[in-house]
Amino acid sequence: MLTDPRPTFKEACQRHAVTIEHLVNDLNEHHILVVTPAIATLVYEQGRGRAEVIDCLLAALSRLAGRIYTRKDIGGFSFLTDAEMEAGQSYVRTGR
Repeated sequence: MLTDPRPTFKEACQRHAVTIEHLVNDLNEHHILVVTPAIATLVYEQGRGRAEVIDCLLAALSRLAGRIYTRKDIGGFSFLTDAEMEAGQSYVRTGR
């Protein structure tokens, strides 16, 4: 089985000493999307979340890190639908 050479979202954050608190504060400062610490933690720890949340967190990481991060740069994301978020079980996996 091939492994994805790209860092996970958590690994990319750690490279730049960016914490969940930093991400949530950045989103609040820029009035972009209300992301609770619990939702940010799910993306940070497991790479799981709705596409728009992942994109907003990538934008926050980009601002905080001083370099652009996109979905192509990060491995291991699992994009969830609203129904999957509510059910808390199924997800579509992309890499890692």
